[in-house]
Amino acid sequence: MKQKKGWVNYHTHTQFCDGQADPIRYMEAAIKSGLLHLGFSAHAPVPFENEWSIKNTDMPLYCRHIRQLSDTFHDDIRVFLALEADFIPEVSTDFDLFKQEYDLDYVIGGIHLIKRRGKDGLWFIDGPGQNYDLGLEKVFNNDIRMAVGHFFDQSREMVNTQKFDIIAHFDKITMNNSGRFFTTEEKWYQRHLLNLVQDLANKQIIVEVNTRGKYKKRSSGFFPDLNALELCKRYKVPVTISTDAHLPEEIDLLIEEAAEMLYEIGFRELAVFSGKKWELKSFTPEGIIF
Repeated sequence: MKQKKGWVNYHTHTQFCDGQADPIRYMEAAIKSGLLHLGFSAHAPVPFENEWSIKNTDMPLYCRHIRQLSDTFHDDIRVFLALEADFIPEVSTDFDLFKQEYDLDYVIGGIHLIKRRGKDGLWFIDGPGQNYDLGLEKVFNNDIRMAVGHFFDQSREMVNTQKFDIIAHFDKITMNNSGRFFTTEEKWYQRHLLNLVQDLANKQIIVEVNTRGKYKKRSSGFFPDLNALELCKRYKVPVTISTDAHLPEEIDLLIEEAAEMLYEIGFRELAVFSGKKWELKSFTPEGIIF
């Protein structure tokens, strides 16, 4: 069988959640760019009002729409149905319930909101920086070590209690910090990072190299950063590359740059979904080898 090279992207948001266009437009952009796989991953429903997650009432239509696209475009690109589920202690739905109820291909686990058990209030680490600062003050009394510690503890709890396939942007706690409250070189931060990577290795959860922070100019690098990815390489944690696209034109941004970085670190395989299971496939900076 003749080999071919190309890229995949398993993290995409459409107008069903906080994306900006109909799924068909992402499909068209993906096919035009030469992507071989495209996964749709709406933010999973959460039990409180917000502007970014899909509503429970929209889930049947979302699932039906993505499956129809898969059937229609199966000769051009492989399409998968997923959710990006938030883990919030005492609040969120068990990830496996989503997968079973909606027959998802896979689940991405993510941390965007930090909760102290038994306490009110959520620290929203994504979005505008002022929300980050306000939550740090109100939920953690500006104790950055406590706050970051909760982020990593919540991440590790998600890894060890939930069934999911990919962890999204697992060091995104640094995005709105921008070196103001702590640096990633500090020993206490490095200990948290190491503990999380070891847990990911034990569970063989795939780490997503997320390009969005860089192309949106919210970060100088990718999530996770170079140091975190070197740890992943050391502990043999599988990786994939995603753009976390919220617009069709973002569907393949900086994938090749991320691949070049991974190749320089020493990675030679990327995780790819076959439709039934995850497999590791060889890649070069020019594409994954199928």
